[in-house]
Amino acid sequence: FDLVHESLSEQQATRMVLEGIMAANALPEQLRSVARDISSRELTFQVNEVQSRESRRESRADARARAMRRTLAGVALTALALDHRRRRGA
Repeated sequence: FDLVHESLSEQQATRMVLEGIMAANALPEQLRSVARDISSRELTFQVNEVQSRESRRESRADARARAMRRTLAGVALTALALDHRRRRGA
């Protein structure tokens, strides 16, 4: 109920009216820009998936680094186990 009360408040209504006025002032220039892009065949739409702050390249690099750490840890544990077996058998 607090959210409903806040969205119907006088302050929220004032904010919405002011944002509408600012949008109305910017609309003609935006329309001219879109019309210019359409007439020059430069209108493009960029559609991206929502991504986290890191890029895919960083994600892949992180995955490779994790794999490398796991491999090194496995090699180190194997070396320790073999050394332990060698010392125990001698």
